[in-house]
Amino acid sequence: MSTTDAEQRARLERRYGARPAAGGRSPGRLAAVAAAVIGVVGTAIVLWLVFGGPGTGASVTGSSYRVVSDSQVTVSFSVLREDPEVPLRCTVQALDVSHAQVGVTLVDVPAGGPRVVPLTVDVTTFARAEQADAVSNGCVAVPE
Repeated sequence: MSTTDAEQRARLERRYGARPAAGGRSPGRLAAVAAAVIGVVGTAIVLWLVFGGPGTGASVTGSSYRVVSDSQVTVSFSVLREDPEVPLRCTVQALDVSHAQVGVTLVDVPAGGPRVVPLTVDVTTFARAEQADAVSNGCVAVPE
């Protein structure tokens, strides 16, 4: 039983569908290319925001803490500002033995003054803190 090329081509077209014309583009391929381009652009935007996006212009250095009681911890740190004329708000947190946040305080650093601002803050906690620190990258510019 021999089949001709035409019969074989017809059987394959019934099974797999007709082949696009030479030089034609299939809609599935175009959608895949569009999805890939959107994925690359989206990934680039996320990476820019995480690593190189609009920075706060400030960093926290020299964070240390002292547990005062079951409901309070004192945190000392310095804020290094790129532009002292920009007011900042910094986040200071206290953590328990399992690293769960048991207290948080926001500290305002007013505009003006030196580039390096030393601060000491009391953080009220709802459970005993085992450690505390000023959150790195936790200083953001605030409107005046």
